[in-house]
Amino acid sequence: MPLKMHKVIYEQMPWRKDHVEEIYPNLKSKLVNDESWHDFPLLTKGVGKYRIFQNDYFQAIFARANNRMFDEMQGIPPVDSEADAEWTIWKQVDGYAITSVFTLTPGPFSNTKDVAEWLNRHALGFEEDKDGLRGVAYFADMERGCLSDAMERLAWFEGVILSLNRKFEELTASYWAEIKVYSDEIYNQIKSSAVPDEIIPVPEALRPRGWKHREPIREDDRTHLRL
Repeated sequence: MPLKMHKVIYEQMPWRKDHVEEIYPNLKSKLVNDESWHDFPLLTKGVGKYRIFQNDYFQAIFARANNRMFDEMQGIPPVDSEADAEWTIWKQVDGYAITSVFTLTPGPFSNTKDVAEWLNRHALGFEEDKDGLRGVAYFADMERGCLSDAMERLAWFEGVILSLNRKFEELTASYWAEIKVYSDEIYNQIKSSAVPDEIIPVPEALRPRGWKHREPIREDDRTHLRL
């Protein structure tokens, strides 16, 4: 099995029975509080286990199938955190990686490799995602202290990416407002004579000049996001 297939979703929150049952309705009236891991009931696909740890934390682990990480995570006590969250964790050749849904951002861009270079000093980096880039924290050993440190670094990264995404949103809103001015100009010129459902021509501004041309990608040009 490829290493990245050894992947789990890990969820943890402070133990509060009513809240856990709200988040996981299929556990309602089925929770077993004996500090042992129990199969997650009524899953439609994959595997899952949960436990209540010393009446302090609720932990849950999910995977597409049983794998090395699924077994390893059952040996890890909960980290000391008030966070109510989920993370994706997977095995790498030289350690482990952890990410979350809050680290997704557009990319890659021409400067991504340079950013990844200095992020590496914090054991942070990017992994390509089908929807863009995902921020990742790396750690060496699957033990509570290393996992806790990685979660703290990832939380910092989440804040940075949230700020970046807000800047993207502001920039794109401003950019499209500028482009709409060109569209409005041509629309206002012909709207009185346009027939219903007529396709309005695109503005001349920013219209490409010449034909597209493809070139093969050289190996040196390929972006390696984690250095």
